[in-house]
Amino acid sequence: MVDAGIEEDDLLVIERNCPASEGNIVVALDQDNQNTLKRFAGYDEDSECYLLSYENEDKYPGAVIKVRSFKVQGVARHVIKAL
Repeated sequence: MVDAGIEEDDLLVIERNCPASEGNIVVALDQDNQNTLKRFAGYDEDSECYLLSYENEDKYPGAVIKVRSFKVQGVARHVIKAL
């Protein structure tokens, strides 16, 4: 998530029990019950899938995960950097 300003060893403040809006960084539980931290990129009508995008263009250029369903565990609200 380096392109979103989130790096290894950073701490995130996650708001639980709230809906996700397009563009939010979410902790998502996917259809395989795996947690992932991705940007919620909306819903694709053509493929009937939700879009979760990576925030690391160097490592995953243009990569998007398409899922039929997912559960928002929380929305990232703040990043705390290590000293």
